Amino acid sequence: MSREIKFRAWAKDEHLMLSMSALQTKSLCQLLTDDRLILMQYTGLKDKNGKEIYEGDICRINTQGAFPPYGNPDSEELTDIATLAVEWWNGQFVFNANRYKYLDNGGDDYINFGWWVRSNDHKTSLKQIEVIGNLYENPELLEANT
Repeated sequence: MSREIKFRAWAKDEHLMLSMSALQTKSLCQLLTDDRLILMQYTGLKDKNGKEIYEGDICRINTQGAFPPYGNPDSEELTDIATLAVEWWNGQFVFNANRYKYLDNGGDDYINFGWWVRSNDHKTSLKQIEVIGNLYENPELLEANT
């Protein structure tokens, strides 16, 4: 199985998301060493609307049947819809589900993209995921979850 390798970048000074075509004017070495850019890699997957999913994207996800469930179990505010960010962690693209934030020990809670791929019969268009923004242009989308 192969996937397309491409990037986009957040230009910190300009507050602007740069597409792959805008980045092609620089060498890979220049991109990796430019402190003014935050590089984000394409995951190789598309959301339910056919939009490419990149590291740093904020997605609305149907989490029906997830364990542990989403929300605060102490207040019985559980939901089947979660808004999560795509991250690169431990050699894979994941969602930081943060479902354990209410427990005393806290801890990381990452969900591998493979769970969604398997639940969609290995299709690259994932019917439970919708990209609704990204960490740099729409941080308020995640703040509403905290």
